[in-house]
Amino acid sequence: MKKDEETGLVTHDPEKCIGCWTCIMVCPYGAIKMDASGKVVSKCDLCAELEIPACVANCPNGALVYKEVKP
Repeated sequence: MKKDEETGLVTHDPEKCIGCWTCIMVCPYGAIKMDASGKVVSKCDLCAELEIPACVANCPNGALVYKEVKP
């Protein structure tokens, strides 16, 4: 896992993941899961390639909102 200092986005490198699941066990937010193959982890990357995450853009009820929040 690494945090982009500019954007604050936390990403992972599936090439380095050995499937030990330690990150899943210690994540206080439950944001890290096993990927579909069950061999490495998977985590939301906020659809970095899109302007708005797909889940937000396609939520039929408008229940999801994507906005920057200053601490």
